[in-house]
Amino acid sequence: RAARIAHAQGELALARGAQLEAARAFVRAAALEPSYLHLLAAVRGALRAGDANVAQSFVVPLLQAAVTGFGQGSAAHGEALSVSGQALLAAGRTAEAERLLREAVAQSRGPQGARDAAYAQRLNNLAAVLRATGRVAEAEPLYREAVAVDAEVLGERHPEAAARIANLAELLAVTARLPEAEELYRRAIGIGEAVEGPSPANVARRLALANVLTAAGKGEAAGALLAETVPLARAAWPDGHPDRAREISALAPALAAAGRAEEAEALYREVADLLGGEGGQAHPDRGRALNNLGQFLAAQGRRDEAREALNAAREALAATLGADHAETKQVEANLAALGG
Repeated sequence: RAARIAHAQGELALARGAQLEAARAFVRAAALEPSYLHLLAAVRGALRAGDANVAQSFVVPLLQAAVTGFGQGSAAHGEALSVSGQALLAAGRTAEAERLLREAVAQSRGPQGARDAAYAQRLNNLAAVLRATGRVAEAEPLYREAVAVDAEVLGERHPEAAARIANLAELLAVTARLPEAEELYRRAIGIGEAVEGPSPANVARRLALANVLTAAGKGEAAGALLAETVPLARAAWPDGHPDRAREISALAPALAAAGRAEEAEALYREVADLLGGEGGQAHPDRGRALNNLGQFLAAQGRRDEAREALNAAREALAATLGADHAETKQVEANLAALGG
């Protein structure tokens, strides 16, 4: 009964978007009653919360529960293999992750398998392992098959379809096939924004597309795209969101690279202000933001303003991390490079 209550609490927390609270509840349920349902939820919850160590700790009992309760080669076993592979990949255990994910894909392709969204996810996960280990040529056809399966079973107005199209676009971008990468990113963005509106995933895709455009020599188009993206990022991470400053800050260097210096500077300053904290000084992230601003101003040839920002960065980092911390010393080296 206690396990069922904990599981229900996890479901309620998940519905509220409280990922860490949900993960803790699911883990508690699995510890109280290591059933397939509770173990599966614990692994998934830990992965969503970013805790790969906890997720991997449940892999062996989850696989055992799937085989014992449902049988080797069952749908439940295939799902356990897929989720366990994701957990091992997140934990950096790529060889073990690949073995489990290959088995999950083989089950989907077997006589009892189904060419469904779960199969597309398994293909995607196996491709991620292959890419992580440098086997891009092996990963690409799996990504392409996953996209094709999604088009068949989900259509092109589904967030999972958008995610897998973006994964293929990313692979093409890193292998310098920029025109196709651009086309796929635009397709993923169109789907994502149609079904989700402003979201962290769509902001990330816009930033990736801007990088592709910049690499292709389309700086003006990249800059225009990024300028459109800034208000979408503010909507995706609204006021009070703990990640707002960090996520918005990723757009500033991209704006600068695209030749939108004035907008980049405004964003650097906005992030520093967001991280001001009590009194506006004693916060290491504020020190990092001020260092970024100082480096940007130095690159613009505005040495006095850069020096002012870097001095403030040094003070913030020294107050929170210590005068001898590596980050504080790096800011001092940046100041020395300015001659101050």
